[in-house]
Parts: sequence; structure tokens; C-alpha cells
Amino acid sequence: MGPRNKNIKGVVDPEKDKEGLKRYQFKNKLRAQKLKEILSMGKTPPSLSEITIEPSEYEKHLRSAYKEENFPKPRNLIGIPKALPAAEMEKLMLAHINVTDSDLRQLAYYRASSVMDKLSKVEGLSTGRLFVVEGNLIKAEGDRQHSARVDFILK
Repeated sequence: MGPRNKNIKGVVDPEKDKEGLKRYQFKNKLRAQKLKEILSMGKTPPSLSEITIEPSEYEKHLRSAYKEENFPKPRNLIGIPKALPAAEMEKLMLAHINVTDSDLRQLAYYRASSVMDKLSKVEGLSTGRLFVVEGNLIKAEGDRQHSARVDFILK
């Protein structure tokens, strides 16, 4: 029997990972506000993923991101959007972030690709017979099965 191919498949839990993706998208909305600020100062910006929001600037960037959102916002008697506490703005923004099955499949693919990159770069394995395949959306059953994982399949 000759060498076998190995498929790498990412796995996601639609319930748990959906919340994680919402948080990720929410943080990116705040990072985008900081990116705009960096650009307005004429500085060379880092990539969006490298931007960190310090606790002291969190509410400022949250307010800016909230202001740009297009969902219906609570208004005062004369129709102007109400000033809300940070926790309420965050809650409203998270409630209006839509995560699709396509987003979840991309996360599964990203997980599998990350493992393949790690195997090839860090471990020095040849990836000639490794293939990233379409992932699964599964519901974890108790503690027996971890949904944030990557499966290896020998073919």
C-alpha cells in the first residue's frame, strides 16, 4: 500500500461559534474606527487585525461605530438618537450582526488552513499529500465532543 492522502477538515458549532464570530465582527467595527483616526493623523496604519483598542479609548470608538450603524436606534421625543450607555450600544450592535452559514464554513476552512500552515511551517512536514476540505457545521454533544476542532481523515 502506497502513501495515503490526508484530508484536513475544520469543524464549527453553529451556536457557539456564531457568538464568537459576532464578537469578532464587533471588535473589527471598533478597530475600523481607530484605523480612521490613525489615517486622519497621516500615520501609516497597521493592518486591522493588529490594531488594539485600549480600555481608555473603548467608549470613544464604540460611540463612533454605533453612530455609523444603520439599524433602528432608540430616539428621544424630537427624533434624535438617544445617548446610550456603552453596554446598551454594545448589546444593540451585537444583536444586529448577522452571521451566516457561509461565515461559519469560512471559519471551518480557516481552522483547517491554520493547522496545515502550522504543520508545514513549524513542524516542517511536506504538505504534498495534505488537502484542506470543506468543513462541517455540527452541534457539540456535551463534553464528549469539542466543536472547535480540526479532523484528520486518511484516504
